[in-house]
Amino acid sequence: MYLFSIKMKIKYCSKKNLTFKVIQLPAIVSFITHSIYKMLLFTKGTVPDLKFKLAIKKLIPIRCIPIPEAFEVETLEGKMQGKAGDWLMIGVQSEMWLCDKDIFEQTYDLVDDN
Repeated sequence: MYLFSIKMKIKYCSKKNLTFKVIQLPAIVSFITHSIYKMLLFTKGTVPDLKFKLAIKKLIPIRCIPIPEAFEVETLEGKMQGKAGDWLMIGVQSEMWLCDKDIFEQTYDLVDDN
């Protein structure tokens, strides 16, 4: 059993006539929580020191189209907003997502469908 005391910071934030109570917990709480449940935590911007294998993504054709105006799409992760020129993508199980125009140009090649 873990016995400890935690100093919390409580502040109030207002946005659009609503007031929120925000509780800021010290980083030790995150560490203790992950230690209790023995779950690994990988944080953005830090590559873990593990023995990674190399893999090449399968060449699976997907349907895609550039959208000329701002749009919204319901993805598996929730609703996303695209800018004019971003691509609407449809996967093999009819899942939809958006792809930023610049990222599309760097990572996809269009296939001649004739």
